Amino acid sequence: MAVPEERRYTAEEFYALTGEERCELIDGYIVDMSPSPNFIHQEISAQMHTDIMNFIRSQKGKCKALATFDVHLNDNTVVEPDLLVACDPDKFDSKKHLGAPDWVIEIVSPSNFSNDYYTKLQLYKEHGVREYWIVDPRNCHVTVHIHDGDFNAIDIYSFSDKIPVYIFKDKTPPLEICIADYTESLEN
Repeated sequence: MAVPEERRYTAEEFYALTGEERCELIDGYIVDMSPSPNFIHQEISAQMHTDIMNFIRSQKGKCKALATFDVHLNDNTVVEPDLLVACDPDKFDSKKHLGAPDWVIEIVSPSNFSNDYYTKLQLYKEHGVREYWIVDPRNCHVTVHIHDGDFNAIDIYSFSDKIPVYIFKDKTPPLEICIADYTESLEN
């Protein structure tokens, strides 16, 4: 994509401009995403995605787990989370998810630290994402934000903890994820 002029864009204009480049539209402004994710980022993302999909299949659930898929939050904001889980099939079209997914996971890269911890946290909260995980490989912890109606919680887990997935808390067995399961082989 050619460098767009510095102005606010609508989602429709954003879709017309973007090609293969990785960028997002946040509050009307086009934001370049960090360079291709590093190996540990990719490994965590791929293995989490597989575990989440396998869990949904085992539960015969209607939710979908997707990696790097556009999320159209409103006419000024289109983001591409590392992973998302959405349980309303009517919110998908072939290119994007319309509105807030149920669960979003961002894996922090050194170049997008503030974007994941601040900008996207606010966006996801404002637009109704029920569960937001910030996986931080550099600090080996996961920050979990729950925003579900009147229930709000923030917890911080180490990579070695079994982290309960809030949106699947009523399933038997519930889904728990231990990030260390994905990173132990990388440390040897």
